[in-house]
Amino acid sequence: MKLPITIHQARLGSTEFKVIRPARPLVHAVLIDHDRHLDTYLDQDAAHRIGGL
Repeated sequence: MKLPITIHQARLGSTEFKVIRPARPLVHAVLIDHDRHLDTYLDQDAAHRIGGL
């Protein structure tokens, strides 16, 4: 599977991170922030793309 990505550099103090994300937003993917946990709702295509990342 070919998945176009975008790589960003993020810095938190002296620590630097690479952030890898898809070049286009995922459709049919939802992330919901609850008080103490996160819920994700995905279709099969979005799940494959997240697994590929």
